[in-house]
Amino acid sequence: METIVFGLPGMASAAARFSAQGVVQAGGYVLDRAEIVLVTMYALQLLGIRLVLLLFAAPALVMLLAIALIDGFVARYVRRESGGHESATRHTRAKRLLRKGIIPSVALVWLVAPLQMSLASFFLPVAAIMSTLIWVMAKYFKKYL
Repeated sequence: METIVFGLPGMASAAARFSAQGVVQAGGYVLDRAEIVLVTMYALQLLGIRLVLLLFAAPALVMLLAIALIDGFVARYVRRESGGHESATRHTRAKRLLRKGIIPSVALVWLVAPLQMSLASFFLPVAAIMSTLIWVMAKYFKKYL
């Protein structure tokens, strides 16, 4: 993986030239350029690996969300036919929490945090919360289909 990301595009040779130039002073700290290059390369490698893992987990997540959407529409049909109450507030709050709460926090925590995290232990609760929110959004959708 490291050869594909850093070796083929020539990033390793550019990093070697940059790191051979000595030290950098930043904010009162003296940093070795080789250290900066190594940390940057490891961070990019970690980000690339996590993006690939996210790509491999996406089909299962999409399938789970599709099931939640279909089940929510069935619950909506049953609610409408039996004369249940409509609630635009629940739909709007679930949509807002999904767009502004869950997805950005997952992107921040999973992709950026330099912690060792298992894909299953992190994404199973996230997938459960997202599917519940999709189900609520579909169940309380007020417009005609």
